[in-house]
Amino acid sequence: MFSGLGQFAVGNDFDLYVQAGSPPTTTSFICRDANNTPLGFCEIPNPAPGTWHVLAARVGGAGSVQVTATTFSAPTCAGDCNGNGTVTIDELVRGVRIALAHGDTANCTGLDRNG
Repeated sequence: MFSGLGQFAVGNDFDLYVQAGSPPTTTSFICRDANNTPLGFCEIPNPAPGTWHVLAARVGGAGSVQVTATTFSAPTCAGDCNGNGTVTIDELVRGVRIALAHGDTANCTGLDRNG
């Protein structure tokens, strides 16, 4: 269990299992980290909306478990008024109207990058 991880070489080992919609098991999961270390990591690109479940299964040793989830939002396109990831001709025209003082940035916050 002491796998030469320097400061992380502690006497416990937990495997991490993650699943959307229902609790994971050691045989049913979307992502797992079963390394022989006390630290685990799962990356799930484009996770589905809804409830996600985590299982930290003790493999060896003893101790507490802490689970931290971090989400990152997708980059936005300047001028993308409806947030769908593309900029349409209508949105470009709206941007020109705003630039010519014939519109309000409240109608398209994607055009107002710095407030």
